[in-house]
This record gives sequence, C-alpha cells and structure tokens, in this order.
Amino acid sequence: MSERESVESWVIVTCQTCSKPFGQEEAWMDQCPICFKQSKGYKLLKGDLAFACLQDEVERLRAARANPASPEDDGESESLNEEVQALRERIETLEGSVAKWRLKARTLKGEVERWRAEAQRVSPQPVSNAPAFDLPLLRKLILLCHPDKHQNNATATEVTAWLLNQKSKVKA
Repeated sequence: MSERESVESWVIVTCQTCSKPFGQEEAWMDQCPICFKQSKGYKLLKGDLAFACLQDEVERLRAARANPASPEDDGESESLNEEVQALRERIETLEGSVAKWRLKARTLKGEVERWRAEAQRVSPQPVSNAPAFDLPLLRKLILLCHPDKHQNNATATEVTAWLLNQKSKVKA
C-alpha cells in the first residue's frame, strides 16, 4: 500500500485551534498540520500553504452547501449565474456552428461522389474479367495460329501479333 492510499483510513475532524477541517491520522491529534507547525514555531512550506488553501476551499464549499442563498455572497451567486448563462449561450452558438459544418461536410461528400461518378463516366477504369493467360498455353496458341502454318494469312498474322503482345505482358 502506498502512503497516499494509507490516508483512506483517516477521519475528517475539525481543528481545535482554527476550526477548519483536516485529516486525523491518530485519535490524539486535535490540531491541523498548519496550526500544529505554527504552535511549535516551525516554518510553513509550500505544501503546507497548499493544504491551507484547500482547507479554505473546503470551508467555503461547506458554507455554500449549508446555506445556498446566503446574503453574504456579495453578488457572487449572481455573477456565477451570469457566467453559467453566458456559457450556455456559447454552447448553443457552438452547437449551431457544428451543425452548419456537418451540413457542409455532407454537401462536400455528395459533391465528391458526383465528381467521382463523372470521372468514371468520362474515363472508365478498364475492367478485365478475362482470366490471365499462362505462358505454356500462350506458346501453344502461337504455334497453332502462326502465319507460317496458314500460308501467311492476314488473320493469322493479326492474331499471332496479339498473342505475342499478351506473352510479353505475362513474362513481365
């Protein structure tokens, strides 16, 4: 167990000197660390001052919880209400902006899809469902179609040229 976890067993009590809350490790402790150090003449460190700051904040929150509409707020609650209202208005403005940007994004996505469809229509990608030739089969076809076997027939020459072209693609 770390030292920090050991404080879970401490009890929150009120200091006998300053009446502020502190974590009581042992039952005999009746002063907060700040009052104890001051009574002994010890120097207060930054950590002690941070502890004192938190003590004050806990006291302020306890008082606010006990008396939510106290007249000694000196307009603090009114100021907080105004701040909350301003933040709510800002949230509404931002949500409106987000909605506009989402609409713009949808519009742009539609435009991109239209451009893609147009590009496909103008220059379609070659689609080849034909199976790839294997080299031994191409060689056999060339032997069968070669113009020498067909008295230099023009069709045989054309088909052989095409097969040789396909053969060069298969080798590559």
